[in-house]
Amino acid sequence: QVLVNGQPQTQNVGLVALGAGNAPGGLGALLDAQVWRQRLSGEPHFIQNVTDLLNGTRGAGNGFTFNVPQGQGIYPIPDRNWVPVPVWDRTPNKNPFPWQYKQDQQGNYVVEQPAGAPNAAAPTFPLLDMAGYDLPPEPYYTGKFRFVGTVPIFGMNAWHIQAEDGPGTPTPLYPERGNVPQAFRDAPQHMFLTNIDVELRFRAYLVWRFADGTRYTIAMRDWNVVLRATGPGGGQGLNAIDNRSGVFSPDQYVPTHDNPVTDRPTFNYALESEPNGQRPASTKF
Repeated sequence: QVLVNGQPQTQNVGLVALGAGNAPGGLGALLDAQVWRQRLSGEPHFIQNVTDLLNGTRGAGNGFTFNVPQGQGIYPIPDRNWVPVPVWDRTPNKNPFPWQYKQDQQGNYVVEQPAGAPNAAAPTFPLLDMAGYDLPPEPYYTGKFRFVGTVPIFGMNAWHIQAEDGPGTPTPLYPERGNVPQAFRDAPQHMFLTNIDVELRFRAYLVWRFADGTRYTIAMRDWNVVLRATGPGGGQGLNAIDNRSGVFSPDQYVPTHDNPVTDRPTFNYALESEPNGQRPASTKF
């Protein structure tokens, strides 16, 4: 929902992966694993990496495209992609700060280096994926994480763990700075969307965390989510979800001892679309 004249309105803002029946409480991806242990201290956990983000690969040409009618007082919106931005780490006392977007003289959206921030390049994949705005040093994926139970089997403990993830697209906004007129700054643009065409690729690692905090990778499993929708834009937004959208994981767990990425910046900071205003401890997407 969004607010229009102070009243909540249901609008097609974007896409999010949900579970069976599209119930809001059930997310689109269930991470599920069982581990048998014997004479080991510690417990199993998931660490998740985002391995790639694809824009415009299913016909749209860009991740987000727009139709803005001329002569109706709506400020133009450029087609664009969803990509990582440089992140000012600011460790150890403050949260990371993604560089913010502005509109340049040519009408493109470009990131602007914050005052006082060191020079930096946008991070590259893979990136550590954590729930919400969690941060390392403990890099474990905590989204609806749970221990399902332990059952003794032949002198060993069988550990069953689960977690959930519901990737979605950000609400496109006008930048707060640059050439954007004051009346449009930070205003949502979703009603002018004609396409969302994004694919996110993930790798979930099953790891063992020992009592002293050290980790050992047991296995990994790849999965991806396709977020594809179309509509007329022009103030009407999106009205159709492409049947290619969905969560996919055709392969099983693969044994591996490779180490996942566990460092900052996390995906949710590096891909934040517009972190405007004062940043609270838990920041908006």
